Amino acid sequence: MTLPTTSNVTYPAAEGYHVLLTYGSDAGENLYLQLFLNPEEPMVTRTGEAGQQSPDVAANPEDFRPESGRLFSRSRFDGGEGLDFAHRPEPNKLDGRRYWDSRNLDIRPAEPGDPEELRLLADADRLSTLSVDSEFVRIADSTRVFWADGNDVKWTGDLLAGTPTVTSEDPEGGGGTPGAVVGLGALGRTVYAAVTGEGIHTRTWAGVWSHWSDLAATAMWCVKGRVLGAVSNVLYEAAAAAASTVLKTLESNATWTAVVDAGHVILASASDGVVYAFAEEAGTLVLKEQTDMNPGEVVYSMAHRSGLVFLGTAESTPSGVIGRFYVSQVSGNRLRNAQLVHQWGSGDPAFDHTPKVMTMTRDSVWVAAIEGTAETDLWRYHLSTAGFSRHLVCGAATVPRGITFQEDRAIVGTADDVWRADTLYAAQGWLITPLADFYSAASKSWVGVRVDSDTLTAAGSSVKLYYSTDPAAIQDPAHSSWTLALTLSPAGTTVLATEQALTEVTGRYIALKLELNASTDQTGTPVVRSISARMFENLEDVVLRLPVNVSDVIERPGKIPLRVPGRGDAVAAALRLRDREPALVQFLRSGERYRGQVESVPEARVAMAARGSGRLVSVVQIRGLEVTS
Repeated sequence: MTLPTTSNVTYPAAEGYHVLLTYGSDAGENLYLQLFLNPEEPMVTRTGEAGQQSPDVAANPEDFRPESGRLFSRSRFDGGEGLDFAHRPEPNKLDGRRYWDSRNLDIRPAEPGDPEELRLLADADRLSTLSVDSEFVRIADSTRVFWADGNDVKWTGDLLAGTPTVTSEDPEGGGGTPGAVVGLGALGRTVYAAVTGEGIHTRTWAGVWSHWSDLAATAMWCVKGRVLGAVSNVLYEAAAAAASTVLKTLESNATWTAVVDAGHVILASASDGVVYAFAEEAGTLVLKEQTDMNPGEVVYSMAHRSGLVFLGTAESTPSGVIGRFYVSQVSGNRLRNAQLVHQWGSGDPAFDHTPKVMTMTRDSVWVAAIEGTAETDLWRYHLSTAGFSRHLVCGAATVPRGITFQEDRAIVGTADDVWRADTLYAAQGWLITPLADFYSAASKSWVGVRVDSDTLTAAGSSVKLYYSTDPAAIQDPAHSSWTLALTLSPAGTTVLATEQALTEVTGRYIALKLELNASTDQTGTPVVRSISARMFENLEDVVLRLPVNVSDVIERPGKIPLRVPGRGDAVAAALRLRDREPALVQFLRSGERYRGQVESVPEARVAMAARGSGRLVSVVQIRGLEVTS
């Protein structure tokens, strides 16, 4: 039996055929089909199975609303920055509280008794009359802050004053040849200063400086009631007069870079890319273990809390220095399971992004580094949530040398000036969410966005929400694809903003950018509690149920039906051979085409027409997508 194909049928519509089924890559592998169409046997075209349309709370239970569609929302942000995709195959439990990036927004866990909310951070105030050459040092039972500046040790009781009263002291007590202060630390109320060429000097509570150790240290640290000093490649435990003890000698071209009290051990890092662990035995420090860092990386700053060690590292490249921040565990006497939290720079010419200073507070680890090519930023690692966020934005790209706090206000010192958290809010801040796609590559219709905010009353303050369906937008807050969706301002703003409808916004992803603007005088900040976007998935699967005539009778328009013995069996057999095979379906009259797969070719059954005799029909099911080009 010869099957009807494009090679032997010239006028298929005139001969009663409705569909051309192409089931191979070769156009010759095709088959004309006649459908048996009547009210009892309609051709069914429908979309694939739709998902549930009940309220979806999987992303954020706090945003439960009786709405259809699916909701992407954020009502907590203390999980930290760096999340690029909101819906990952193996999500972390904190992903629902994370975002991609932020600037000038207070990202922190709420204090006990306070609500979760998002507000602006303080602006950065520049104090250009001071310069800092070392870490800031505080002594017990005092508000005084000490730091090194050239050949002097300086201190003040109020770094937050408009013009702080600064006392400058010569650590050599006026004797000897002035030398640069290359190390500063404190044990209790005693301040220690390593002076180039003059050894280590101490300052009593009464303010009297005197020579203490002959060790000509080029760097110095105070830990566990001990003073450690480095002389080039040799690390010593410093002692009075000439009694210092050698702890470890490196290769001749290596130097010591940082020391930290890590609980049961003292960790010391060196430019050879190794972190050495010293522990006390019979009152003496003994080298117990060493941990190699990644090839090419050197640790320059460290902090410790509750078994975790925080590392600031540098990797030199031909065009600049890349800085990184790690969190590691102390297991025995070694560092293990180091996790990269953040990276600064990618080899920017002439810029050193090394996070060279780090400090601890009650609930956070603080680290500062040059960001990009135009500024130095102070970053905060929240111990309770492991969230990492940008805190204070300083407006000059200078290497930070000290971090301290006064009245919970951050202070960053550099070689050029001191930056302080101001009493005024930053003029503007923003937060960019990760890309949301609900684990589906299908195109979606994004139909609305919402911001829940406190009522705005301060003149000039506003909240703006932007959206983008371009994945590249999250890397650039000024990306051209960001589109303003809504603005909240003092005029007519309510506590719970109604959803703002989006028109013809489709795409696999959506990202939101929340922008907060302070009042005109920068004394007031908007307060935001949540943001969200709602979508409906565009289900592209199409299921075709084609009632194919597999009888020996062919219906012809305007003509008597033609009986061809064996014709029905041949067509049915050809269809069964293509079950589960790829196929292209083309409707001859409308020209519509669908590419997909033959899902089922059931056994033929008798279908009765309203008038005339019955026919054998096989309802072939094909699933695929409409071909539009």
